[in-house]
Amino acid sequence: MKGVPVGAFEDADGPPAYKLHADADVTVLLFVREKVVANFAFRPGDLDAAATETVLKAVPPLFEKK
Repeated sequence: MKGVPVGAFEDADGPPAYKLHADADVTVLLFVREKVVANFAFRPGDLDAAATETVLKAVPPLFEKK
């Protein structure tokens, strides 16, 4: 994951243009060429092992050459 940019936004509302869900405790956005290709929002307590696995399964296809 050394070549993968990761960011965190500390404001609870997030960047206004992202229109994040207000009930989300954690939001994971996956981008390809500055376009969101996957969006995962988790309410408090919902980010468990199964949810993490779902997010991780969405990552490898982002690195496939098309």
